[in-house]
Amino acid sequence: MTSHDIKIALELSPAFYEATLDPDRWPTVLNRLRKEFDADVGQLTYANLSVPEVIMSYQSGLTKEQFDRWLAFDDHEHGDPRNRLAFRSPNKPTHCRLLVSEEEFHASSIYRNVLKQIGLEYTMGVIIPFEDQNWGVVLSLLRKAGTPGFSDEDLERLHLYLPHLRQSALVAGKMHMQQAFSDVFTKAFDELRLATMILNGNKVLQYANPAAQALLQSGTALWVSQGRVVPADHSVAPKFSSLVFRGTSSEPCNARKETSHLVIPRTDGGPSLYASITPVANSPKLAGLPLQSNFYCVVFVNDPSARYETTAEHLQRLYGLTNTEAEIMQHYGHGKNVREISELGNRSQETVRTHLKAVRDKSSARSQADIVRIVTNLSS
Repeated sequence: MTSHDIKIALELSPAFYEATLDPDRWPTVLNRLRKEFDADVGQLTYANLSVPEVIMSYQSGLTKEQFDRWLAFDDHEHGDPRNRLAFRSPNKPTHCRLLVSEEEFHASSIYRNVLKQIGLEYTMGVIIPFEDQNWGVVLSLLRKAGTPGFSDEDLERLHLYLPHLRQSALVAGKMHMQQAFSDVFTKAFDELRLATMILNGNKVLQYANPAAQALLQSGTALWVSQGRVVPADHSVAPKFSSLVFRGTSSEPCNARKETSHLVIPRTDGGPSLYASITPVANSPKLAGLPLQSNFYCVVFVNDPSARYETTAEHLQRLYGLTNTEAEIMQHYGHGKNVREISELGNRSQETVRTHLKAVRDKSSARSQADIVRIVTNLSS
């Protein structure tokens, strides 16, 4: 993995949240991911995990006829062996040849009836389930037959995007579930770890989630002066003002404005921040905010030094753990014994032992000392 890969991920990850506000942006986001991973097709699907069935799906790289063929396939549970095996290691990115043999894959109905007809051969992706809500998000990147398959290096790079993919999916779920309430936006974004602000054309702050409030209060990269958000480094202040004004302009020629990006230096010597300035019109999604006009921009600020996932989420991503397995691994890694973990989670000791066996199998840990080392290293 190179510094260029990390830089691209810092710039691109906020686009997941932009697409949450405006789902029509998903094809553009997927197109950028295709470019970074040399993929022919990109797909993002929200799915009901109990059936399973597609709730919403977005794609880049397929014709309408090809996409309709994929959507018409309804035997994901039995006809796609990749799904069955991927669900055993949720949250962890993988590629198809790590899940099934070429022979088994080619014999499956998803391949014979859909992928082969479209000319697709290789898949890399991840399933992120929200177990308590019985739905999840699936990101897939696909390559055509005759091209190289996905590599371990590709998987390593995909890991960079997953904390924000998970968080943006949670935001999407909250905005969907809370759409009847007046405070839909704040309910969705207040718990987001990424600093998020809404500004008008004069840079006047309309909303800041707690992460953004902490950033502004620190004053090391952005701060508030007379109600306006300004960069602490004066050299980028004119560019920031221009991008915010352009993003909120109501002129017809700017009717379909695109996201702008700006690197904002810190004055404390820390790594520069990556700001994405996204135009958004006033809509029911912004209900409950004290907005005075119809044109705003949402500013997402990505900090390379920040952690955008919990230790449990990190464990899930590295080892393909379920929520329960990650919770038990953390307790075990903090020195708890089986009885104590059983009492904490109101589970039987036999259930805890079963989950611990799965944790050891997935993490290749041979002892509690190994698990303590893993959890300690991730927590530090």
